[in-house]
Amino acid sequence: MPRYTRLSDCPEGLRKLLQKQYGDDPMAKPGTPSKRSKYGNVRTEFSGEIFDSKAEAQDDQAFRLQEAAGEIAGYARQVSIPLRAKGGRRMRLDFMVNKKRPHTCSHCGKVDHVYALVLMDRKGMVTPEWETKRRILESQLGTLVEVLQD
Repeated sequence: MPRYTRLSDCPEGLRKLLQKQYGDDPMAKPGTPSKRSKYGNVRTEFSGEIFDSKAEAQDDQAFRLQEAAGEIAGYARQVSIPLRAKGGRRMRLDFMVNKKRPHTCSHCGKVDHVYALVLMDRKGMVTPEWETKRRILESQLGTLVEVLQD
């Protein structure tokens, strides 16, 4: 008899290893339909990476093209930032992008473009808990979190 009967019962390290090797639920019986996610997103594989939703995979593809065209200086996926006000909790955002932003010189008034980090999160549905975390993070970092809506 196996020690673990569900993927959720496995320790985190073992769970990640099993998911990487066998997909979402390697312990499910063959032919059993997988459970629908809470908000209806469909996990998608693109360029050898697994994304939480189709929209997130499309965003990643768009950022790759923008990076190749020189519109952005780079980006990172699944950025985890600690929240000081929530007792050790973290907020995981889908993307952190180094984008060109217009900047006006305070001395001469000349408008130039500088790179700035922009935090982005893809949401099909914004929950009150996420909105609270977003406000805490924005006040903590002094920057806005852009919401990419489906």
